[in-house]
Formats: sequence, structure tokens, C-alpha cells
Amino acid sequence: MGAVVAGLIAGRAARRFSVRAIVAGGLAAVGLSLAALTTLNQSTAYLILGAALLVVGIGAGFSFTVTADVILSSVPKEQAGAASAVSETAYELGAALGIAVLGSIVTGVYRGFAAPPGTPSGAHESLGGAVEAAATMPAHASQEMLASARNAFVSGLSVASAVGATVLLATAVAAWFMLKGQNLENAA
Repeated sequence: MGAVVAGLIAGRAARRFSVRAIVAGGLAAVGLSLAALTTLNQSTAYLILGAALLVVGIGAGFSFTVTADVILSSVPKEQAGAASAVSETAYELGAALGIAVLGSIVTGVYRGFAAPPGTPSGAHESLGGAVEAAATMPAHASQEMLASARNAFVSGLSVASAVGATVLLATAVAAWFMLKGQNLENAA
């Protein structure tokens, strides 16, 4: 929802403030939201998680929309289709690689959780696998294993959020310097 609203007003905001302020600011908002997610624990309220993810959407909506506008306005109209294709391919590839890397970090941290003896091997594959494995274990052992699995999952999310925050904040700084003087064409 935040990305849609931000995307709708991003062009006007970039013309009013600057391309570099909107792109760098959007990336910084995403990075700071991910940094906030490093503080998650099992008792974090859904409202806090939702607010952080809303800011991620708003930041992404601003930065991605304006970036696409900059790319399309930097080429002749005859090459707009090719520029759009390259832009979309880069966006999709970046998103897929980001999800793969961050997901691998979560999985790597999660799989290292300490489990009581006799824990089925499927418990280390996913949090869902741990819940299924717990159903086959004695009550005390299953509670211990589930607590450890949940803590490991949250720890994995925290580490992945820290990595994502670092990358996005560095990208925001780079965008600030690289987009100096950049304007959108067809200012209304």
C-alpha cells in the first residue's frame, strides 16, 4: 500500500525537491526500516513489524519509481522500449538476487540452532519443519526445540535485516553523490 501511494506522488516529489533527494531518501528509508527490524524478537508486536514494512514500501515506491523515470527520460523516445526492458530486467534480477542472498542468510543462521537429542532432522530445514517435528517428540523436548528454533529464525531475520540495511544505506549514499544535478524531463 505504501509503495503504491509513494509511486503515485514520486514524480511530483522529485520535481519539487530533487531526484537525488527522493531516490537517496527512499533507499535510506528502506535501509533504516531494515535496521529497525534487527531489533525484532518473538514478542515484537505485529503493529511495529507492519509499520516498519510500510516504511519499506514507501521508500521503495519513491526510489524505484523515480529511478525508472530517470532511466526513461535519459534516452531518446525511439529507445524508450529498450531502456524500459533493461530497467525492468535489472530490477527483477536485483530483487531475485536480494531475496536469494537474504533468504540464504536466514536459512544459514536458522539451521544452526541447538536442538535436544532425538530431534528429527526435518526440524532444521524450516520453522514449519520444526513445528511438524515437535508433534512427534515428547512434550518437554518439543517445547525446548521449538523455542530454540523460533529464536534461531528471529536471529536469522535480524542478521539478514542488518545485511540488507547495510547494503541499502550504502546505496543511498552512493545515489546521493551520483545523482547530483539529475532532473526529470517534462517537468509539469
